[in-house]
Amino acid sequence: MRMILILVALALLQSALGAVTPALIPRLSAQSSAEGQREMSREEGMALHEWAQRYLKEIGAQVGDGGQDLPADLERLRAMYFMSVEDRGWVRNAEDLLHNLEGRVTTEFGERVTLDAYGGALEVVRARHARWPPTKLGHLREGVGILDRIVGEEPENLEARYLRLVSCYYLPFFLKREESVQEDFRVLVADLPYGQKAFSPAVYQGVVRFVLDNGDLSAQERTLLQQSLDSLRDPLF
Repeated sequence: MRMILILVALALLQSALGAVTPALIPRLSAQSSAEGQREMSREEGMALHEWAQRYLKEIGAQVGDGGQDLPADLERLRAMYFMSVEDRGWVRNAEDLLHNLEGRVTTEFGERVTLDAYGGALEVVRARHARWPPTKLGHLREGVGILDRIVGEEPENLEARYLRLVSCYYLPFFLKREESVQEDFRVLVADLPYGQKAFSPAVYQGVVRFVLDNGDLSAQERTLLQQSLDSLRDPLF
């Protein structure tokens, strides 16, 4: 009986992780009342991919090793991460750039945390693309474990919070991530109106829009977040 329950859980995980899709765009589908699981349509995933592709072109990214501009290469990593959600071919590109950056970042503590967080988030993306359920579960546990560690050590790091949120938001209920999802929403809702400098303008807009579209917000919280978007000079969405 125990083995049967394990196989059933893995089958559910196989189905559910097809919907583990970090979101940088609005209008995500609501949680399914029948299944207790949130899902994103393929159309929305492809829209995310197309946005990331345009952004990658805008910042002048090249596939392969990065250049010498650390901030620009970090932006390339972010864009490649979002592209990898729908296109598994970009997982390797993102990981190659990540390893390149790890070899160049030595003393910048903030950048090191960012790289570790994206390393964890990419493991969750690997879970999405893996075909064998135990492999999915292995990548998922490793990736979410990395993000949990970073958030535990750096609870005020908003980008790590966001990456953990979108990595766990679409997971099925039996993985018991709802507590961390709600915690990350609370921190982001409270701190994002004053945290523009924690992100590039493009990513900041996406993070705020995700929270606006999916968080359970009061009218005052919604107003503050919307004002933070309106204050940006060059909206990208």
